Amino acid sequence: MIATGGGPQHSLAMDPGWRPLVASLGGLSAAQAIYVTDAEFPDKGALQPQLTKVTADLAEELYRFAQSIVHAFVAA
Repeated sequence: MIATGGGPQHSLAMDPGWRPLVASLGGLSAAQAIYVTDAEFPDKGALQPQLTKVTADLAEELYRFAQSIVHAFVAA
């Protein structure tokens, strides 16, 4: 899950709030989540250097997850 918000106090809404909602709808979510405040993301057209690493880590996790799903269906 990736979210933005006005302040850091809303970052905790991701795990106790959004993750159960996604699961109740039959969705899956990555173990990692990214929450960025508006102040940390001033240029909406480009990632800040500190966000590049966390987004790359999340992309790697999602890629590995997708590979495991493909392998599970191929093996079945």
